[in-house]
Amino acid sequence: MTLNVPAIWTNDCQGKKDFDGILVTLSTRYWPNRLGIKPSAKAEVYIGSTNDEFLDGVILLTEVKIEADSENEVKNQIENWASIQYNRIASILLKEFGK
Repeated sequence: MTLNVPAIWTNDCQGKKDFDGILVTLSTRYWPNRLGIKPSAKAEVYIGSTNDEFLDGVILLTEVKIEADSENEVKNQIENWASIQYNRIASILLKEFGK
């Protein structure tokens, strides 16, 4: 499998150019309490950047759907889940690169 590098050339100071991109993206959407439905959220972790509205060139690694009694509970659960996923991904990358 070959992935496109999610990076673009941008101008920097003094005529320099940067080729910067994002390797891992966390995308989360929260829905408040509505019509008797509890607050909820969906979070996804991708390889690549989700700046493209069609998600071209990204790969979904993992996702979660959470429902709770309050906004704070949903947010806490999403933040905990995201922390676990980011540490999991970092551990795998660091192991691969010998760090």
